[in-house]
Amino acid sequence: MDVKDRIAFRALQAAFFEGMVKYPNDTDKMVLGFKVFEKWIDELVDRELTKIFGKNATIKYRGETKGGGSGTPGNIIH
Repeated sequence: MDVKDRIAFRALQAAFFEGMVKYPNDTDKMVLGFKVFEKWIDELVDRELTKIFGKNATIKYRGETKGGGSGTPGNIIH
């Protein structure tokens, strides 16, 4: 995880737990806060996976090879 992502993660954690302290019995706000937190984590995971697969994958489309991956059989996406 990049430094900027770690900082954003900690900021979201702080905001979430501040909300929990400020509104300890408000489950609606807790659920909304958790959804924001969860969405950020999902987007981070998608971004990181895209980097990994984009760097290593070779995509074949209509017989043409696309991408700059190694081309090993395990990395070819049809």
